[in-house]
Amino acid sequence: MGDHQYAWQLDHLRAIEPFPVKGRQRLFNVDDSLIKYHPEIDDENNLSDEAVKAFAQKYLIPIRY
Repeated sequence: MGDHQYAWQLDHLRAIEPFPVKGRQRLFNVDDSLIKYHPEIDDENNLSDEAVKAFAQKYLIPIRY
């Protein structure tokens, strides 16, 4: 990367169940009690295609634009 570039390097990603947050844009903090992790969908499990599709159908597809 060049001198004026930056990036986040992420590891141990965990999926969360989406939840509404009123009136917020960009990065912001939320109360930890609102976050519900989805234990079957993380970077340490070998997921079946069916598990990934079920997660996407339930949580991701309904909120996409």
